[in-house]
Amino acid sequence: MKRLLIALAVTVALGACNKQEQPQETQRDVAKAQANKQEDVAEAQAKAAKDQADARKEVVDEQKSGDASGTADAQRDLAKVSVDDQYKIDKERIEGDYKVAKEQCESLPSAQQTGCKDDAKAC
Repeated sequence: MKRLLIALAVTVALGACNKQEQPQETQRDVAKAQANKQEDVAEAQAKAAKDQADARKEVVDEQKSGDASGTADAQRDLAKVSVDDQYKIDKERIEGDYKVAKEQCESLPSAQQTGCKDDAKAC
């Protein structure tokens, strides 16, 4: 009997996962996802600007000291920081796009949601 109740509870819970939302709810969720994306990207960009300013300062400090090896190391570090920060910004943008697309899928009938979410994930 316990197993039957557990199976029934799981079935009900899973059935509610792909429920078609009302258009107003979808619009609200999409707007929230878009706002979160913009905030996350802006935070990543601000952190990138700080990281790059710190790395550029290190290059200047090494140049002032006249240490060619230290300058070369600092320039490599600056290049790595730039690449790493751009990756983080792009990652936030892509994750945000996915969340927005996923929210848009919830306006579709439940039978179409899985395919829509798979398409969103593939992009």
